[in-house]
Amino acid sequence: MELIGQIQRRKIYYTDLQKDPNWYLKLPQKDWVVFSISHAVDEERIPLMVKHCLDKNVSSSCSVGELAHRAKLFFDEEISWRAIDFEEKHKHAFDYDTAPVTTAHDELDEGFWFATNLAASNSVYEIEKVVCINISKENYRAALVELISKINGGWLPPN
Repeated sequence: MELIGQIQRRKIYYTDLQKDPNWYLKLPQKDWVVFSISHAVDEERIPLMVKHCLDKNVSSSCSVGELAHRAKLFFDEEISWRAIDFEEKHKHAFDYDTAPVTTAHDELDEGFWFATNLAASNSVYEIEKVVCINISKENYRAALVELISKINGGWLPPN
């Protein structure tokens, strides 16, 4: 996992599943946002990514790419199953207010802006890290570094 920049107080990290087989060992332990990028050929990698992120107490998930909505659904389903397990184990209701917020975005730039600004700002947690997880075979590091520069310069998404 590589530090690629900072937006306000939030440090932005990048990891590539194709290049780092131990990526999940480097995830933060709590209070962080995941920004995942996935395409159709990457579908089989999404469930494992979701599991590792939730195991490491991710606070918010923002997904982009061809499978953005599928990745969001995987997060939502896993959160629901974990809530059921919690309720069965503890014999009281799961507090969904503490569950990670999940979003899917059609555009890389808009999704990244959301992940680094709104997702981190609206959380009940003190979020200081955004981890960009590239599930795709394409390299998005340079595009994200450029977006960091644009956002730090005041750029806003068109809509």
